[in-house]
Amino acid sequence: MAIQKFDADFKPVMKDGRQDVAVFNPEWVKTGLTVEAVQFAEYFGRFLVGPKMVEDKKNPGKQMVVFVGGMSTSQIRNFFGEVRKLQMKGFADNPGDFAMLRPRLAFAKVRSKENVHADTRIKDFEQVMLALMDEVEKSIKERKAAESDQGISPEDRLKIQLANDQHCQNFVDFLEATVAYHKANGGKN
Repeated sequence: MAIQKFDADFKPVMKDGRQDVAVFNPEWVKTGLTVEAVQFAEYFGRFLVGPKMVEDKKNPGKQMVVFVGGMSTSQIRNFFGEVRKLQMKGFADNPGDFAMLRPRLAFAKVRSKENVHADTRIKDFEQVMLALMDEVEKSIKERKAAESDQGISPEDRLKIQLANDQHCQNFVDFLEATVAYHKANGGKN
């Protein structure tokens, strides 16, 4: 997934005469939050506020930024709150609760369609979160398999458990960065 880049003043970031994009990589869950991951979270948080380039009717041939269908701070924080609660209980110990994050995202998307602006950024948020959650679920499955495999040494089992804990933390950190950048860029309540 790629999103359009906007700077802190919501002006399009241009590259080679076109609006530049930030590219998402779900592997960040496993590799950790790199500089690129944090930069994507910054652009993504800003993107979720809802800037959109449209033709300026007063100045034909020129573009302007309008804010349409942005996510509210409460929409993002509701999901983040659910993730934080789950983190306290332990992702690997509660795979059913982790799986329930998916329908919660789907419900939030449907509720947002009831709003006046159908062009909402929640579908983009859902797409990114689902990709990250897929990576976390793979990591949890690896952990569960290692915990039940008697052929794995205790040291290797511990390494897999620690890696899974870090993958879950990376997911939370990415979401936290997105929430922070969304709010810092004027995310509405």
